[in-house]
Amino acid sequence: MKLMTFKISKSLLEEMDKTHQEHHFSNRTEFIRAAIREKIERCKTVNFISKQNPNIQKKENKMDYTG
Repeated sequence: MKLMTFKISKSLLEEMDKTHQEHHFSNRTEFIRAAIREKIERCKTVNFISKQNPNIQKKENKMDYTG
């Protein structure tokens, strides 16, 4: 595995800690890994849907992967 270092706001960290404890993740790292996996799958789904239906509303010909 590779080590990643990044900064996060205090409020987001507090929200993440609250959420990972409520959903019984072992620790922050497991929560972050799950969140990244979920985001990757969401992006793949959006990409697949956009290829199946080219009439989907696009912002300046770019799909919005932030949601």
